[in-house]
Amino acid sequence: MRFSAKPASGLHFREARRFADEPSPLAFTQGQPNEHRHWLPLWDEPNDRATLEVRARVPEGLEALANGALVAAEGHEDGTRTWHWRLERAVPTYLLALAVGRFDRFRDAAGALELEYVVPAGAGEERARRAFGETPAMLAWMQEHLDEPLPWPRYAQVALEDFVTGGMENAALTFVHDPIVCDAGEALDLGEWPRLLVAHELAHQWFGDLVTCRSWRDLWLNEAFASWMELAWLGQVEGEAARRLWLEEYRERFLRSEGRDLPLSAGWRVAGRCPGPAHHVYTKGPWVVEMLRRHVGASDFDRAIALYLDRHADGLVETADLVRAVDDATGRNVRPLVQQWVEAGGAPRLVVRQEEGAGTVTLRIEQDQPHDALVPLFRLDVVVEVVTDTGRERHVLRHDGRRMDAELPFEGRLLDVVVDPDGDLLVELDHRKPVGQWIAQALDGGDLATALPGTAAVRAWRAVPALGAAAAGEGELALLASEALQSLLAFHARPLLRARAARALFRTGDAQARTGDAQARAALVRAATEDEDAGVRRACLERLRDGGAALSGEELRLLRGRLDHEPAPRVRALLQSLVGGGS
Repeated sequence: MRFSAKPASGLHFREARRFADEPSPLAFTQGQPNEHRHWLPLWDEPNDRATLEVRARVPEGLEALANGALVAAEGHEDGTRTWHWRLERAVPTYLLALAVGRFDRFRDAAGALELEYVVPAGAGEERARRAFGETPAMLAWMQEHLDEPLPWPRYAQVALEDFVTGGMENAALTFVHDPIVCDAGEALDLGEWPRLLVAHELAHQWFGDLVTCRSWRDLWLNEAFASWMELAWLGQVEGEAARRLWLEEYRERFLRSEGRDLPLSAGWRVAGRCPGPAHHVYTKGPWVVEMLRRHVGASDFDRAIALYLDRHADGLVETADLVRAVDDATGRNVRPLVQQWVEAGGAPRLVVRQEEGAGTVTLRIEQDQPHDALVPLFRLDVVVEVVTDTGRERHVLRHDGRRMDAELPFEGRLLDVVVDPDGDLLVELDHRKPVGQWIAQALDGGDLATALPGTAAVRAWRAVPALGAAAAGEGELALLASEALQSLLAFHARPLLRARAARALFRTGDAQARTGDAQARAALVRAATEDEDAGVRRACLERLRDGGAALSGEELRLLRGRLDHEPAPRVRALLQSLVGGGS
């Protein structure tokens, strides 16, 4: 059979420029969700599987990369070469991949598994290993954690200039966007994004490639687990507090996302029309996996996921298959959880009002999210921690209606009331409590500079917006709230939380600065010049840029001094915009 095509999508053509002395031809595919049909006659839905064999004839000097193992690379008299690749394990056809261009290719290994890191020609080995060099450790951990080997004997990762999305988990041949290929200074600007991206696409080799959603309606089964696994790996490397703070970041992205009131099981009907990771299969999805894990317990969860992968390897799944695997592995029925968080839309918005009496605190908790055919009134176990000078006591409140009242006794002097203290709920929380209690919540947990438990970091994270609002006011409480934010910025162990505190500080835009603004500005300048994390330095400089008040001569001197040796390009550009150039 012969055919020709001028594809509008699916197969893309570019000129590679970033590392080349002159423009170089580049072509690549992107099949998900239904794009291969534009250049190749095939069944273009996820609900079937096939082995893959690709022969690509290209001009000499170009390489053609495809899924699986290289069978041959045969030269021809006309100066072309045919690259022949074969993947013998069947996969959905949207995972077929082809890339043609000039590349630098570097090998690695994870046990008996062959790894390859492919970057644009001229990028070099140092950049390639900076981008992908954590893969062997990731792979070893994922195989052990999932109790399932990588489905392929070989795994390659290819960085492509002007790729159409951040990453694509083609079977055994992941494609990623080329900013991940960078020098040491540029890597500082990227922060944890490369690690999360590489882990996400690697996790897809199991969740999506080995076990595939039957239709795009159940896309969340691919994306939620890949997003959860990327954060699980981050927790292995950086600690539980880092993992939990990224979960909080995803919670807030979901709460801001377009289409958040649609069910998670709406799948690609929504995801294909929303901008990348802002969509809720990537943000609400990992929260559903996290809540499932907490519901059944970590060890039972691991056993259930191992059964799910083993039972459905090389097959197609729907949400019901996950529910059955959890039930069979643990004896726990998670169908109600799935009905509420996957098949319904939205998330609870809890408005909490409190009133202190003699030895009691009275809470009124109201779900005030829009309630319709898509978004339910959620059934929640809301944990409330009452903190006094004599200790702590927890109460579990069953909340399954629009409004509830609870009267909680305590002894001693009331210091704080914390709703959902461990951050167990995917919830938008509007807790109307005194500023002093928000300060107590933010700074609770001991020495901020140590590796604090994840729950303490979550409590501080959730306190920051209230502290920022309070710091924007007047008087002593505003000053105390600002000082609490400054403490988080100066001393907290996690850079994600330090950056969040920076963005909440120094909100004046008026010519007349409020009490405490100079102190907050000085804290931002100090962190902008001294913090070890480029993301924190950038957040401080953006806050200074947007704050509206003029910098003092000493503050300008400190910033110019930092400019002379700032290694991160984005941070350096911000410094230049503030100080007007070098010293």
